[in-house]
Order: sequence, then C-alpha cells, then structure tokens
Amino acid sequence: MRNFYKNDHRLSSHSTLDIDEASCLLNCNIASGKIRNSVLINVNAQYVEINDGFIVNTTAKSIQAEHALLYHALEENHLQLKDNQVRADVFIPDTKQHLKLHTSLQKDSKEEWNHHLSANPLSWKDLHLLCEDMDINQAKNFEEELRQNILKEIATD
Repeated sequence: MRNFYKNDHRLSSHSTLDIDEASCLLNCNIASGKIRNSVLINVNAQYVEINDGFIVNTTAKSIQAEHALLYHALEENHLQLKDNQVRADVFIPDTKQHLKLHTSLQKDSKEEWNHHLSANPLSWKDLHLLCEDMDINQAKNFEEELRQNILKEIATD
C-alpha cells in the first residue's frame, strides 16, 4: 500500500514520531509517538502509541491502541482502546448527537444485532433504524464541525 500511494514516511527533522516499516500513514497530522504494524488514514493527534491498529478519520488529543480498530472517532482528550477493542462514532445531524459505539474484534455483531449492549447507547438494529433516512452529507458536515472544534482545542493546549 505504501508503494501504491508513494508514501515513504519522510518526516520533518523536528518530528518525534517513530514509525516502523510495516506501518502506513496517509494524510495524518501527528506530532509525536510510536506506531508499529498499523495503518492510519486521516488521523489527527498530538501524541500516539499504536501497535497492530487500523485507524481511520480519527481526531483526539492523544491515542493509545493495541490490536484495535478506530473509525470516525472524535475525542477532546485522551483516547485509549484496549486489546481487540473497536470504536466507531456515528453523527446524527438532526438531533446533534455524537454516538460512540463499542464492540470487540472477537465478537460477531450479527449475534448482538437486537441487544442493547451496556457500552453502547443503542442496539445495532436501533442504530440502523435511526440512520436509515439520514442525509449523509449533513452527517459529514456535522462530524466535520465537531472535528474542527476538537482541532482548535488541541492547538491551544
């Protein structure tokens, strides 16, 4: 993937980000940290410690993740995922809701489809019904508005 996107991890001389050869970063803004055997796309953070992670469209002050998946996660402070944890955020523009959904890489969400899990505000079925008629462009705009607010917070720290 690194060859396809012509990404060779060239960083500025003042960067303190340590990236191994097995990792691939695309369109990321990360000040410092350590990344091993991971793929990061559109990630913004001051500091990261990531091992065996897949992180997409995520913004947080700092991120720690091991054997984890983050998708569209937004967090004003520290974001930490435990081993095999998954977090995916959903943005509901009509009600201005930012839902943080959790599961595990070891679980089969089909089996949990109708069950309200304690870590989640809704069951997967209820979430599907809530998003069924949602305007995806409005949802993207709402997510971007929240992301920009967090980026401003991170920049002032």
